[in-house]
Amino acid sequence: PIRYNLLSQDKANYTGMAEYYRNYLFSDRDLQEKETPFYITSIGTVNRNERFLGMPVVKQRALTNASQAKQMLQTFIDKGVDNITFNYNNWINDELDSKVPTRAKPSRAIGGKKGLNELSKFAKQNGIELFLNLQLTHASKDSYLGGFNKWSHSAKALDGSNTFEEGFYLSPDNTYKAAEKLKKDVSGLDYCKISLNTLGSYLYSDYSENNVILRDEAIIEYQRTAEALSGDSLLMTDVGNAYILPYVSDITYLPLTGSRYSAESKSVPFVPMVLHGYVNYAGEP
Repeated sequence: PIRYNLLSQDKANYTGMAEYYRNYLFSDRDLQEKETPFYITSIGTVNRNERFLGMPVVKQRALTNASQAKQMLQTFIDKGVDNITFNYNNWINDELDSKVPTRAKPSRAIGGKKGLNELSKFAKQNGIELFLNLQLTHASKDSYLGGFNKWSHSAKALDGSNTFEEGFYLSPDNTYKAAEKLKKDVSGLDYCKISLNTLGSYLYSDYSENNVILRDEAIIEYQRTAEALSGDSLLMTDVGNAYILPYVSDITYLPLTGSRYSAESKSVPFVPMVLHGYVNYAGEP
């Protein structure tokens, strides 16, 4: 549905519109009084093509293991940086070259559960917000025996083809099912919050013959996904599409300017005005 609210007098401007929309989105949330966080994003593991006994194999190798992440964070603390928010990607697998995860099991390459627990305790002791990213919208590899694959679980284009040439986009309802599979494991992660980077930036329809899901229906599935994984804390995401805003405390890669087309004379930072005081954000200047 489309809602209209007419603003008058000193509220009939961009500031008034931002205030009204902010109150609509965050009426049940308290105003934040802390400073803007210093965001750090790090990559845990990547897949590497190697050879074992002359045979080609794919191995998980750490770019930043949990111990190295602690050392890096300690360096920033020693340099006087505070109010740190740390987003740890690829802590389960290589998100760009793997299956959709069905277990939130830390990779052995980063130190396994023990290494992650030590990192989370370090973060708590030093007042660091630790987010663990889960990428649930697309995958490059199929999974069977209870997992997700492009034949049965992917979103389809109008012609029935898969929507991602190098792999597949997961159908929105299956994104929620993936969240349900991960929910128990996620709830057992101490002192950690969850980041769903692509949930706030990718929105698409699924034209599967027996289960058509349009974008407005996909929004409902994404909101169910956010609710399933948020637990007692809010999430982090990228870009920050409107449907995800009530579920997040932090947004990275937030668009801070307009499209800069030649027909535009000014760029109004309307989204930052809406989020101010309720959602932390970072983006390219």
